[in-house]
Amino acid sequence: MSERKKLWSGDVPETWKVAPLKHCIAFRSDSLSEGTNPDYWFRYVDIGSVTASSGITGYAEMAFRDAPSRARKRVRRGDTIVSTVRTYLKAIARIEDDEDVIVSTGFAVLDPCEFDSLYLTFLMSSDLVCEEIKRRSWGIAYPAISETSMSSIVVPIPPLLEQQLIAGYLRRACTKLDSACSVLERQLQTLDDYRKSLIQEAVTKGLNPNAEMKSSGIDIVGAIPAHWSTSKLRHVCTRIFDGPFGSNLTGDDYSDEGVRVVRLENLKYLEFDDSKQSFVSEDKYRSISAHTVYPDDLILATFVEDDISVCKLPEYIGYAVNKSDCVGLRLKGAVSQDYLHYYLSSNSVWQFLCSQLHGATRGRVNTTQIKQIPVVLPPFNEQAAIVEHLNSRMVTIDRLIIGKRKQLETLRAQRQSLIYEYVTGKRRVV
Repeated sequence: MSERKKLWSGDVPETWKVAPLKHCIAFRSDSLSEGTNPDYWFRYVDIGSVTASSGITGYAEMAFRDAPSRARKRVRRGDTIVSTVRTYLKAIARIEDDEDVIVSTGFAVLDPCEFDSLYLTFLMSSDLVCEEIKRRSWGIAYPAISETSMSSIVVPIPPLLEQQLIAGYLRRACTKLDSACSVLERQLQTLDDYRKSLIQEAVTKGLNPNAEMKSSGIDIVGAIPAHWSTSKLRHVCTRIFDGPFGSNLTGDDYSDEGVRVVRLENLKYLEFDDSKQSFVSEDKYRSISAHTVYPDDLILATFVEDDISVCKLPEYIGYAVNKSDCVGLRLKGAVSQDYLHYYLSSNSVWQFLCSQLHGATRGRVNTTQIKQIPVVLPPFNEQAAIVEHLNSRMVTIDRLIIGKRKQLETLRAQRQSLIYEYVTGKRRVV
């Protein structure tokens, strides 16, 4: 008998088993019934509050009467939760505390059964399993996988004692890497806060510290230079429009090439993330062309979290369709695109939108509220000067941010590589 068993394109140690997940785990189906006491208070975990590297990052406390319909699944300590929707997010975590915790129906809840519970979480968060989940997922906009399909994924299974040794080693090694990542994340947050403070000061106070000031009449803005004016976003745009809804654009409408679709994943703070690309055919585009955005427009996300996501469409794309929850802003000549881009990224606008949020677990605003955003308007030549000033300051800050992000990506890649090598037996705990 060979020293190692063949597994996929690799192999595992001879003492290990290889089997589909369904042979060694069970999926929990315990859930809250519709007859649950409306006053039952619990801590809710949704997909957006879970990452493979950090586990559960936060809970939303709520009563059953106020909970979204997806807040239903019960969990037990030691379970592993794995997202079955938006699988690219790799929302995977071990349940360390199960007291009054309810998770989204978008999670599969894995009872470890024959696994060490911590080892199972490392295994499910490994690239080995995550890539297989990605391969088996269906849907372009919101890829998903069924529990049945997930359960047939073939995985390596070390003896229980070795699972415990691997899990203990990975916990210690990953804790060190996570600590280094936390330092970089704090540094990135400091740079981001500084960047926001520069923008806030420039777009509400201007560049002349000796300018005569007046009340803006807007609490979140305060005093502004006396010769500046104020308006609302609806008055500085010729059009404010959301993307197509419901049956106008479904998962079946996406194609491998054609006209670009701008989705929430593309919208970041001050930047357009082009790493995730979606398309519709030319024929489909003609039926939804009223939702076209161009490089001269701005695109604002209706979901508001720690940042406001507002971007320009890159010139090389030419034109695209904005999906629902991505609001297109077509500007009038009285405001420059770059100035408004900075202004909409300011803390004042973030505070305004936060005051308008609705939604139990993920706050969002609608186009009516977006149209009411108060806008501070310097003369056009001052808008240009503010943009030039901020652009010059952002060069250094962005260079530092890019460097820190690369360091963070390297550490995270090391973490994933370490997990992969140990759960596949390429490296052993001795």
